Amino acid sequence: MKALVQAIVNHAAQTEGVRYSATDWGQLDLDRPAVKFPAVLTDITRIEASHAGINPRNLPRNTRILQLEVQLTVADYFLGNTTATAPQQQQEHALQIWDVIGALHRQFHGWQPLDNTGKMTHVSTVPHRRTDGIVEYAVTYNLTYYDLGKRKWPVKKDQNNVEQNDQKEPQSTGYTVKLIDAGPKKIDVIKAIRNLIGVGLKEAKHLMDNAPSIIATGLDPDTAEQYKQTLENAGASVEIIPEN
Repeated sequence: MKALVQAIVNHAAQTEGVRYSATDWGQLDLDRPAVKFPAVLTDITRIEASHAGINPRNLPRNTRILQLEVQLTVADYFLGNTTATAPQQQQEHALQIWDVIGALHRQFHGWQPLDNTGKMTHVSTVPHRRTDGIVEYAVTYNLTYYDLGKRKWPVKKDQNNVEQNDQKEPQSTGYTVKLIDAGPKKIDVIKAIRNLIGVGLKEAKHLMDNAPSIIATGLDPDTAEQYKQTLENAGASVEIIPEN
């Protein structure tokens, strides 16, 4: 989760017009907000978890699918005048936060932060009324995060043949099956996912809807090929990725 939050903060920093990007620790609640405006503050405001099967090679063995609510708080000083009789320059300056919100949407909607996440989907933009001359909006996105655990047993080198092993290409310690596209037979793909990894209907549908998505990790070559064949028979496009 730490890597995800950092990726979002860094991505927001690259948004046109943004001068400050960080995690939200209450900067805007201070008498003198510790930010530069326009600012974007990142927070994970909701996490819902569901079971996604068991991977005996990883720790923890029980894998999860997490549905996240990512909130990007956009803030700027309100300097200007929005009345119809005000000079055009003042009106534009007073409404410049909408330029930042628009740029943020282009930057984030449909963006995939990590290999083990889906793509971010815009849900809402809600104003937060203030009386201190700061304009603030909460821009919320939904995101699916696949918590598949970590490799249980590290790969060990043969200390007697270090030089020889270093000259060889690294051998895969397992294989990941990745759903690239569900294809037209979505019901068949959902059934195949449920049969392969033992998840419920809701979880299988999430994996399908958020393709490209990871179906299983740490598989031996034969099992990975069986998974791939099963999903392809259901009409899906699948990729097998070696894990080093």
